[in-house]
Amino acid sequence: MAMASCTSAVAPRCVHERCYTTLVFRSNQSASASPVQDAMLQLWLRRMRRFTALPIVVMHANVPSPRRLMNATALRLQLHRVGLLVVDPPGTLPWYKEQYTKLHAWSLPCRQVAYFDYDGFPLRNMDTIFDECGDAPFCAVADTMTPINPKYRGRYFNGGVLVLRPSATTYAHLLSEAEVDARGRRARWYAEQGFLNTHYRNWSHLPAGYNVMGVSVGQRVQPARDYFVHEKFYKLGPRQRRALDLESEGLFSVDVKGRAAAGAGRA
Repeated sequence: MAMASCTSAVAPRCVHERCYTTLVFRSNQSASASPVQDAMLQLWLRRMRRFTALPIVVMHANVPSPRRLMNATALRLQLHRVGLLVVDPPGTLPWYKEQYTKLHAWSLPCRQVAYFDYDGFPLRNMDTIFDECGDAPFCAVADTMTPINPKYRGRYFNGGVLVLRPSATTYAHLLSEAEVDARGRRARWYAEQGFLNTHYRNWSHLPAGYNVMGVSVGQRVQPARDYFVHEKFYKLGPRQRRALDLESEGLFSVDVKGRAAAGAGRA
């Protein structure tokens, strides 16, 4: 059978040179998404489609009707179903225990992958992130927000933006190590983020502008330099939303805890 074209809407056997990805999953405890989660995903997808011509591969687990949710008929958007990975040692916050599902990024049909959490949004084209990582097997941005031992500051990366090279060998090893964590109920700093920091001790640094953290608590965004704001839109004030051109996105009103206002909906 001939390999599917990389320009096809559904190309399961095509291997892209470069692609973007994110992870959408529904917890085993709740298969439905909140309106705010949906709004964050739609904001991420709209901006990604606007700013890049590269393929966007969306990993999804336990999501009812994923094609309808993500408008997967759109050009360059491909769905990639994965299994939910649950690692739940003592002390793990409920919303972190399924984040190990992110490890499926190492199985994607791309030679180089840029993974972004969808609880943030791009400011412009981010394709230079692939060249910034170059031939390195794994790149990330130093975490400036996670409360960790100060001696690790600058050596501990944030798991929300990653550039990696899929590999069957690496993928199998990561799944095997995650299984060890699950069986041993081993606690990690921030779940899969701590897990990956242990695995990739010699990671390569990306410029901070690819993962700008702490914007809601005073970190300044420089649109001419920065690429991705890793902040939930509802935590930004009106002035910040205007400065980041979010006013035209049709985002509905929510409070600072991410709860939709009564009767709110997307424009």
